[in-house]
Amino acid sequence: MLRYLYSKKGFTMVELIVVIALIGILTAIFFPMMAGAGKPQEADAKAESFYRALQNIMIKYKSDNTLTDSSVDGFYKLPEDPPDDDPDNDVYVKDGEYLFVYCTATAKDNFTDVKVARIDASIVPENAYNDGLTGVSDQTLCDKLNALSSGDDEGYYYALVDGQCRVLECYWCGTDFEEVFNTYEATYVAPPIKFTGMSYIDNFCVGAFPSAYSTDGAKLFLLES
Repeated sequence: MLRYLYSKKGFTMVELIVVIALIGILTAIFFPMMAGAGKPQEADAKAESFYRALQNIMIKYKSDNTLTDSSVDGFYKLPEDPPDDDPDNDVYVKDGEYLFVYCTATAKDNFTDVKVARIDASIVPENAYNDGLTGVSDQTLCDKLNALSSGDDEGYYYALVDGQCRVLECYWCGTDFEEVFNTYEATYVAPPIKFTGMSYIDNFCVGAFPSAYSTDGAKLFLLES
């Protein structure tokens, strides 16, 4: 018995190379999904759910504040930071402008932070994301989104709404896009950012709705030239 154990051969070099190659192939297939914290279909479903909830809210805003009403400067009143009781200082999103919405959600508390910013038409698409990050927190919109929440909204959500209250595009990612940008720039140093497939930017899984926006040239996520 001992003689048999001592005489048993190990792996050959060819066998080791084959095993290492298989491990490399499996890693290349599964690592992007693990790094992006989600499967493409699940990511798209989150983006679509956010789109429908936000569009529902925007339709109500439009019915409450029509753009043709001379008493209203625009359909969406941005919260003031700091608060100001002077109505002359109120800031609205008007026709020809865009509203950028940037949300953070956790599995336990749903939407915890919702920032909004007015984006001038002249800077869309190149700077929409960067300018949107400087927006102000809107607790009212956060509460409205939570009222329509499915209870499974963990991640980061982004949307662009036009001056007619139409939600043009929504995105979801398990990672804040600022981190995605930093990783992408460090690796490629070549704007604009490009999707490597229908659902991935590099190794980050991204959900998009409408799905047509998940191809190269997505408006929200083009870096500055």
